[in-house]
Order: sequence, then structure tokens, then C-alpha cells
Amino acid sequence: MLVFMYPSVALTLDSWGMIVAGNLTVENETILHGSLYVDEDAFVGDDLDVSDDLVVSDDASLMDDLRVYDDLTVDGGGSFGTHSTFDSGVSVKKRIYAENDVIVYDQLSSDILYVSGDSNLASTTITGDLWVNATDILLSTSTDALPIQLNGNMNVTGNVTLLELSSPDGQVLCITSDGFIGTCSDQPSGDGSCTCT
Repeated sequence: MLVFMYPSVALTLDSWGMIVAGNLTVENETILHGSLYVDEDAFVGDDLDVSDDLVVSDDASLMDDLRVYDDLTVDGGGSFGTHSTFDSGVSVKKRIYAENDVIVYDQLSSDILYVSGDSNLASTTITGDLWVNATDILLSTSTDALPIQLNGNMNVTGNVTLLELSSPDGQVLCITSDGFIGTCSDQPSGDGSCTCT
């Protein structure tokens, strides 16, 4: 296991990449100029700044600030605790737990996405279900970004703002009475209502 514990000094790794065969624990700010590959669990207790790819073949628990300039790939589940920013793609083959202030500027793909804090998912693709247990969540896109696509269900217990969403087949999206995202089976009328199924 590789453990970085520097309470007052940031650790900078100037290399093309790092391969960790066991667990990775980061307790303070770490800057990696290259790729980081972790075969097992990755736990980040503070800041991790990766200028290229971050690949974790099992569970990732990211409790504080995470900045990935390229792709983040997690074969297991992913947990993003606070203030995580991804400039490019995030791909998790199982579940993502976004507990607070998670920003994705490009594509996010997972089986199930749980959101329990404020998050901004821009230009996002969710292949499975989206569960929102937050006070507020903003699903939006930038002006020149692709719209969000949700291929599964959306269960909402908090306030959600939906901007520029699109369904795979081009139908108008809506929220059903039981809190799931659906499509209008007929064209919306002038008052904005439709038959949401």
C-alpha cells in the first residue's frame, strides 16, 4: 500500500504515470503530471490533481477536492464527497455517489448515479438511473456543449432544474407523478402540459 501523509507540504509527482498494485491513500494535496492507475481501492482524503487519466479498477472513495483534467475511469463504484471537478469524461461501471458539489463538464456514464448534494452535471450521459436526494441539483449544459441524455429513470426527492435535456429518440422529456423522468406521449399543448409516461 502506498500512503502519502504530509500534513503541511504538498506532494508533486512529475512523472508520466504511477501504477499502484494495492490501495492508494492520499491525505494531503497531491499533484500528478501524468496518469494514475490503481488496481484496487483509491481513497483520497484531501486534494488530488491529476493532469491526465485516473483509472481505478475497483472502488474509488474521493472525500474532498478532486480535479481531473482528462478521463476518470472506475471499474467499481465511485464516491465523490466534496467539490470534485472533471474537465473531461467520467466513466464508472457500477454506481456513483455524488455527495456534494460535483461538477462534470463533459460526459458522465454510470449504471446508477446517486446525488445527495448540490451538483452541476453539464453535457452528461447517464446510462442507468439517476437518484437525486439533494436540496438542489442543476442539470444543464454550456452553450456549445451537447445536451444531457438520461437513458434510465430519475427519482427526485429534492429540487431539480432541468435545462436542455434530450431523450435518445428526440421525444419531449417530462417528470411523472411518481418522480421519474418520462416522455410526452403526445405533443405538449400550448399551456405546457402533456401526457407524461
